[in-house]
Amino acid sequence: MFILHPAIIHLPIGLLVLYGLLELARWRRFIRLSFWAPMKTVLVVFGSLGAWAAVLSGELWADLLGENELLEIHEFFGYATAIVFSLLALAYLIHFKKIPFVSNSRASGRRLEKTAEFVLETPMIVFLTLIGLIFLVITGALGGGMAHGSETDPLTRFIFGIFG
Repeated sequence: MFILHPAIIHLPIGLLVLYGLLELARWRRFIRLSFWAPMKTVLVVFGSLGAWAAVLSGELWADLLGENELLEIHEFFGYATAIVFSLLALAYLIHFKKIPFVSNSRASGRRLEKTAEFVLETPMIVFLTLIGLIFLVITGALGGGMAHGSETDPLTRFIFGIFG
């Protein structure tokens, strides 16, 4: 069962990194493409779902390995990554009206749509994407360092210097 976590983590990492790069590519030529926003939506929704699968499989693995301080920090940033990207996914789903319980006719639905619009159409999207990517890098470096050693690469060494 403990092999599940390393097998799950790589696809969501790829989806979320690709989403983040596309989200930060603010060139008008790309933004005007009809498939641009739906493509980012698919990436962030499936990346977020995969991130939650990685978090849950990590919880199972942590139960087998036993807790330690570094593992708890890795776990914290794993949850933070999943939450940030899930908020972005939710904003996109609300924006594209893909959530059945959000209705324009209800005040709560209008508030959710205004919130999603604020997130997606202001610099907040760039801020949340950057935060999500930073959390993803920290999570990955800590996990990779625990699996392969903290001296694997300069970024992992740097992050272990902060948290390890």
